[in-house]
Amino acid sequence: MEVATRAVNTATNLVRMQDYLLDIERRMALLNNRYVDLTTKEFDLLVLFARHRGIALSREQIIRFVWGENYFGSDRAVDDLIRRMRKKMKRLRVETLYGYGYRIIS
Repeated sequence: MEVATRAVNTATNLVRMQDYLLDIERRMALLNNRYVDLTTKEFDLLVLFARHRGIALSREQIIRFVWGENYFGSDRAVDDLIRRMRKKMKRLRVETLYGYGYRIIS
């Protein structure tokens, strides 16, 4: 996507998203040069948001990217993941789209 191409520095795999700096290769998120402790799924969701800034993502799309095609659990797992991310990343602006999913505010 155009947004992802513009946002990603391919030489270093660094992505700036809001107040955060993501190092995709090292799977690290930084805020003010401090490491933000994220689970694998939280980081995967952050990467998905970084690649689709301003675009509404359904819970189903998020599940496919974060958990994979063979996930058969509840789509409410996405809500729980977002809740945990918001708690850890208080400056991250994620918009809830009632009855649909989420969108990162760029």
